[in-house]
Amino acid sequence: NMLVVKIEQCFQVRIPFAEVFQKPDIRQLALIIKDTGKCMHCSRFIEPYEEKEYYQVSAAQNRMFLASRFKIEDTSDNTPQMIMIEGEFDKLCLERAVAGVIRRHEVLRTSFEMIDDKLVQKIHKELEIKISYQEAEECELEEIVKQFIRPFNLEKIPLLRVNLVILRENRDIPRYILMFDMHHIICDGLSLGLFT
Repeated sequence: NMLVVKIEQCFQVRIPFAEVFQKPDIRQLALIIKDTGKCMHCSRFIEPYEEKEYYQVSAAQNRMFLASRFKIEDTSDNTPQMIMIEGEFDKLCLERAVAGVIRRHEVLRTSFEMIDDKLVQKIHKELEIKISYQEAEECELEEIVKQFIRPFNLEKIPLLRVNLVILRENRDIPRYILMFDMHHIICDGLSLGLFT
């Protein structure tokens, strides 16, 4: 599944998941990517919707929202990711990159609300996310992760969290753990790759 996502990100083509297994040879896969890119029915760009105050939700989003009303303290729909970074790291660069991704992808600025007994999604014009920074020993990571992954209120932005853990170690090369958590209502296999 990650290979299909990476192919779509790199080449802007969508190939069926089954093709990866039917054509495991890299040359055959390259031909499929090349041919798919030439397909007339393969859209390279998503046409933008007209700008509105609220938008319709998908059936899956509706199910997740309704389920969240019954599982208030549940984190089963969270999609946390962690990335180990070694070497010098520029916090300002991280903040700019996260802000850029949020500016570009409306789904990361989306909240959900009930209007006239109907669930809708609202895309906010702006969202300034606060990245948490903390120093810790490697042995403290499990507790930090437990505290980081917590329920989201789907009616309020952000439905995304970012945390950078600076590991305190006696090493020549500094190490960091970059943590992201998004609610599944705003992400799928493709959007999970936005930050990796």
